[in-house]
Amino acid sequence: MVKFFFFIGMEYRGDPNLVTGVRNASFSSALSDDIDSDYDDILINNICEVELSDSSDNDDDLQTPRTVASEQTDNQQPVSTNQTTQGTVNPQVSDSDWKDVTNNDPGPTNTIPIYNINNGPNLPTHFDAETEPIDYFYLFFNEDIINHICTETNKYANNRLSNAHSPHARINKWKDVTSVEMKAFLGTVINMGLIPLPSLESYFTTAWEGRIPFFSDVFSKNEFLNIFWNLHFNHNPNPNVTVTERFFIAPILKHVKQMSKLFYTPGNKIAIDESTISFKGKVSFRVYNPMKPKKFGLKVFVVCDSSNGYLYDFMPYYGKGNIIPNSNLLKRTQIVKVLSESVVYKNQNSPITGLQVYTDRYFTSPELAKELLKIGCYLTGTVMTCRTGMPPGLKSKGKKMKKGDLYAQRKDSTLIVSWKDKRAVHMLSTLSKGSSNEMTSVPSRWPNKPPTDKPNVVLDYIQHMGGVERSDHFVASYLFMRRTKKWYRKLFFWLFEVSIINTYLLYKMTQEKHHKKPMSHRLFKLALVKALVADKIACRPKTRKRGRPVQGPPDERLDGKSHYMSRREKGSSKCLVCHKKGLRKETIYFCKTCTARPALHPDTCFEVYHTSSTY
Repeated sequence: MVKFFFFIGMEYRGDPNLVTGVRNASFSSALSDDIDSDYDDILINNICEVELSDSSDNDDDLQTPRTVASEQTDNQQPVSTNQTTQGTVNPQVSDSDWKDVTNNDPGPTNTIPIYNINNGPNLPTHFDAETEPIDYFYLFFNEDIINHICTETNKYANNRLSNAHSPHARINKWKDVTSVEMKAFLGTVINMGLIPLPSLESYFTTAWEGRIPFFSDVFSKNEFLNIFWNLHFNHNPNPNVTVTERFFIAPILKHVKQMSKLFYTPGNKIAIDESTISFKGKVSFRVYNPMKPKKFGLKVFVVCDSSNGYLYDFMPYYGKGNIIPNSNLLKRTQIVKVLSESVVYKNQNSPITGLQVYTDRYFTSPELAKELLKIGCYLTGTVMTCRTGMPPGLKSKGKKMKKGDLYAQRKDSTLIVSWKDKRAVHMLSTLSKGSSNEMTSVPSRWPNKPPTDKPNVVLDYIQHMGGVERSDHFVASYLFMRRTKKWYRKLFFWLFEVSIINTYLLYKMTQEKHHKKPMSHRLFKLALVKALVADKIACRPKTRKRGRPVQGPPDERLDGKSHYMSRREKGSSKCLVCHKKGLRKETIYFCKTCTARPALHPDTCFEVYHTSSTY
């Protein structure tokens, strides 16, 4: 039997890791993979009692709830994880396993190795400070991948053209796209991100007040929209065989991942987090999170270099299922482990050692720390008190702490630090020390407030966790995103933008290496636009405008009528004829018949002005 008691009016939005063994409960379908850790506070504060009749440590993470969370009072004994439920015995965790190291922390039991690889760009030898931005772009989107997109787009469009459709449909005007046109399409897409407008049609308007010549000079509206709506990346050669949804974007996904890894080696500090691509269409793995700015979308787990935001590897979320086959680990643990291994085993013959991984509380757990230590990685991140393997009674201790208090516990190489600022912050680290003397005084942003002593592990996390946020900021700056029913088109434009960001960072690092000032992100993208559309503009046929040239009204100075001279009462002006010859001569006389009242010398200048077409 399962009993839940909630405060009146509160809706259950808990983290799936807080309740164990609920496989057949009526609300289990609501606990989907997109639930963010921001809900943890809501659940912890609102669940009063949870009684469960079944438990299992092998349930799939993010789909089946995993651990028991119950509110502890000062008079209650902490629930030990060695208690049995329905005959199931959990691994024993006793209070003696965790030692209080608040006053003196000896540090991790193992020696932290030195990062044993040279990080930075791995570019071709001929790349130097004079290399153009388009050359960096072709590292990621070379001729092979552009030709592949052209081939698949043409197949998809011709297949649509063969099906029944309206005689007035835009697809009737389809012409097979070439690599030159595809490059121009990509360049136009980049420029659309730089110049945001409410709709695609707005870019091709002929109205004087809204017309932007660039877009209509490169494509007609029908040409561009035909390519956009028929953009395709992989086709199923056998319609009778059902393919997975990821099949349609697989070639582009694989190519961008390979190029991102090939041309860069991250430093010893990486950040792993999730990014959301806004999408409201129908797809089984679309996620929903009302606490995020993008409430509906596609989720991608990414690993970035903490120093510059270079996106080294990524993993789109496709729904249920293990990342590592036949693994009993939590799914969030599998995600971080696989992404970390992509860095560690960049060179299979010489694995990287000393890699430091930073995660937020959605991923961080003692289980993850243990798994990363097995591959020579060291974890630092915020952590929730309800995670399996955490010290017992940590939540109640956090409530009793006053501002500035610090409490540290260690178990072998795993350190848990609880520090109270505005609220209790719990950190897990296999790298840092957590004693009270491991603090740094941080000055306040406000002049009248005293400095704050903060644990070094907190400052280390703040400094290096922002790699993914920096990458997201780059992507969102000039991102081209338009409504589409095809989820893989949304993912393609995200991959396209990530490729541009990575190429810009490679360009920037190369320029700095040669002590030259790099161009800004916006100017870099404008340079790509010019280079990508150049061939399309060059091969455009030159057409002469139809009809006679428009003739304006005759010049009034040559109308053959009588013109009369007058004299200014005050001041003088430059003679128009003399000024045209480069002479600086002034006169008090002017033609009062001409509307402009030009100043003219009364001798030859007045006559030349009114009789010669070129004076």
